[in-house]
Amino acid sequence: MFRSPYDGYVAIFSPQGRLHQVEYAMQAVKLGSIAVGLKNEDSAVLIAHTKPSKCSIAPRKIFNLETHMGMVMSGITTDGQQLAKYLRVECQAYRLSYDAQYPIMRLAENIGNKMQIATQRCGLRPYGVGLLLASYCHGKPYIYQAMPTANVFSCKAMAIGERSKAAHAYLKQHMCEFSTCNANELICYGINAVRAADVGAKELDIAIVGKKTRFKLLTEAELRYYQTMCELFLPMQSQDFFSSA
Repeated sequence: MFRSPYDGYVAIFSPQGRLHQVEYAMQAVKLGSIAVGLKNEDSAVLIAHTKPSKCSIAPRKIFNLETHMGMVMSGITTDGQQLAKYLRVECQAYRLSYDAQYPIMRLAENIGNKMQIATQRCGLRPYGVGLLLASYCHGKPYIYQAMPTANVFSCKAMAIGERSKAAHAYLKQHMCEFSTCNANELICYGINAVRAADVGAKELDIAIVGKKTRFKLLTEAELRYYQTMCELFLPMQSQDFFSSA
């Protein structure tokens, strides 16, 4: 099997100006299970597709970082777990020092810097994981994307992972409707985005954070409710799980 002489170290450029190690890390994200993040005026939602396994429990894809902050990952699970642990420690240290929530803008910049270091130092490899961060901060919801290239973006909606192009197209098509929908409808849009990717919407983890609720993972009962509502195309206002803080 042919092996490129330029992919042994992360800091070696090929004659075409490519960093093969970084490209491999980006490919790991594309092969990971799909993850979706979207927001409206009051809430942000994270959705992860968990691939079922007969031999073991499917690993978690959504992590709670702080009371009003969390993340979803796609790619190499252990890399995502390592970054989640790092972000939790950073949030705890900030809370201990300033008795306040870590601003999501600074946290996104922090994780971007950490991921960037792994793309330039020999002896390290780029993190093979993409992240979507969700937070409710300063009276507004936020979604941030961080990739192995260390590019960090603020976005209204984003999909990463396997078959994410179809989900991204669905989100782009309906993005103008997010600003006027409620939290229930926003979750339904996210579920439909995963369905647009044709990966199966039964094995999902969903989390929400917003003005009326801290960051929380939906229970099995809540997941079944929203999946049923999306299948039947029924109004989502009939039951509200997020009416109280």
